[in-house]
Amino acid sequence: MRKKSFQLPIQALGKSDDGQHSSNTVHDTGTMKAPETGLRLYISCRWQIAFLCGMCTLAMFALRVCIAMALVCIENVENQGRFQNSSQNYSGILSEEFNSTKVYVRPSSFVPNEMRGILLSSYFYGYLITPLFGGLISQRCGPKLVILLAMGIAVIANGLTPLSLRYRIEVVVTLRVIMGISTGVIMPSLQVLWADWAPINEKARLLAVSSSGVNLGNVVANGIAGFVCKIPVNDGWPFIFYIFGLGTVVWMVFWWWSVYNSPDKHPRISAREKAYIECGKVKSVSKKIPRVPWSKILTSLPFFAILICHVCHSWTLTLISTFLPFYMNEVLKFDVTDNGVLSSLPFMSRFIMGLVFAVLADVIATRKLLPVSHNRKLFQISGMVFPSVIIIGLSFLDSEQRNLVVGLMTLAVGIQSATTAAFRVNHLDIAPRFAGPIAGLTLTSACVVAICVPILTTALTPDGTLEQWQTIFFINGGINICGAIFFLFFGSGTEQEWAKASPVEINVDVPDVTTISTTDKRVSYDNQAFRYFE
Repeated sequence: MRKKSFQLPIQALGKSDDGQHSSNTVHDTGTMKAPETGLRLYISCRWQIAFLCGMCTLAMFALRVCIAMALVCIENVENQGRFQNSSQNYSGILSEEFNSTKVYVRPSSFVPNEMRGILLSSYFYGYLITPLFGGLISQRCGPKLVILLAMGIAVIANGLTPLSLRYRIEVVVTLRVIMGISTGVIMPSLQVLWADWAPINEKARLLAVSSSGVNLGNVVANGIAGFVCKIPVNDGWPFIFYIFGLGTVVWMVFWWWSVYNSPDKHPRISAREKAYIECGKVKSVSKKIPRVPWSKILTSLPFFAILICHVCHSWTLTLISTFLPFYMNEVLKFDVTDNGVLSSLPFMSRFIMGLVFAVLADVIATRKLLPVSHNRKLFQISGMVFPSVIIIGLSFLDSEQRNLVVGLMTLAVGIQSATTAAFRVNHLDIAPRFAGPIAGLTLTSACVVAICVPILTTALTPDGTLEQWQTIFFINGGINICGAIFFLFFGSGTEQEWAKASPVEINVDVPDVTTISTTDKRVSYDNQAFRYFE
C-alpha cells in the first residue's frame, strides 16, 4: 500500500449521500443510450421538464402579446358602436382603403394614437434590462424559483392591465415595463436549468421543445383571442388577460411540483435516468458558486460567434414577425382576412421544422457522424444562408406571383429554424457552467436589435413599394450571410478552457496492483483520472 497524488478535475469528484465530496464517484466520460424507449422516453423526468419549459415560453409569449390582441378587440367593439355595423368581425378594425394600399387602425378612446407605439414597445424596454442578470441570479438561487417568481410577477401585472386600461394609459405602460423586467430572466434561467438536465445526446431536442412555445404561441394566442373577443360580457376583451393569466397560474402549479434544479435534487428520478443525464458531462460539485470569468468571455471568439448569430436571428425573426403582414398587404395585395391566416404559416413551419432539425442534430451527435463543432456549424450556416438567399430571391416577385411568395417565405422561415439546433444549444457546449450568464449577454444584444429593426424598417419603407422591401431583404440577407461566415471560422462545439473547473489535488491510498475489486463493479485507474467500467 502506498499513497499517491493525482491531478483530478474537480468535476470528476462525486457526492455522497450526505452531500459531501466523495472520491469514489466518477462520471463516465463516454456516452450511453437512453434508458427509456418508445413513449416511456417522453414521460421521463427530463422530458416532463422539457414540456413544462415549452409551456413556459408559450405562456410568456401569450402574456407578452395580450395587450396587442386586446387593442384589436377594443377597436372592434368601439367600431361596432360607432358605425352600428354588427357584421364587423374580429379583424374588422383593419380597413383597406379602396384607393390606396395603406392599412390603418382607428383610434381608441383607451389608447391615443400617440401612445400606441410606446405602449406596444414598453415591454421590450423592460425586457432589455434583466437578461444579463437572469443567469447570474439563477446560478445562485436556482432556476426553478427564479422562473416561478418571474412568471408570478408577470401574471399579476397582466391581471391588473384591463382595469388600468380604463384608468390611465401611463399605468399600463408601467405594468408592461414591469412585465418585461420580470420575464427577461426566463430564457437565461432555462439555459442554467438545462446545463444540469440535458444529456449530451438530447441537447438539441430538449432545447427545441423548451423554446417551441415562442413559435406555437403566436398561432395559439391569436386563435384563442378571436373567440374570447366574442364573449358578450364586459366587451369580451378583458377575458384575454384573465384566461391567459389563469392558464399561467395552472402551469405554475405543475412547474412547482414537477421541476427541480438538477437530477440530484429530484426525488422521483430513477437511478438509470440520472446516470444517463450525467454520463460524459463535465460537472462541478463544489458548493461555491463559480466566479464568472467576464474578461475571458468577452475575449472569446466562440462566444462572439454565438452572440453574432443570436443578433442575426433576432434581426430576421423581428422582421418577419412584425412586418410580414405589412409586406403581404403593401406588395402582395392580400386582403385582411387572408393576411392574418397566411402570416401565421411561417410560424407553423418554424415550429414543425425546428423539432425535425433538432431530432436530426441529436441523431448525428448520438451516432457520432460529425464532431460537435461541425454539427453546430452545419445547422447554423444552413439556417442562415439558405433562408437569406430564398428571401432575397422572393423580393423580386410581385403580387402576380403572391402564392409562390407565401410558399417561399414559409419554406425560408422553416429552414431558418435549423439554428435552434445550433446557437441555441451552443452555450451548453462551450461553457456549461456559465451558460446562464452567456445567454443573458447574447439575449441582451438581441433585444437591442429587436428594438432597432422596426425603426430602420419603417424608415426605409415609407411608401411600401417593392423596391423598398427589396432593400430590407437585401440588408437582412447580407447580415445573416456575414454572421454565417463568422460562425464558420470561429464557432466551436468544444468546452473552452476558461469554462472548465480548476483541477484539485487529492491523495488516495492505492494498492500495488492496478485493479481494485469491489462488490459491485471493477474500478481501473491511471495517473490522470478515474473511470468506471461496468
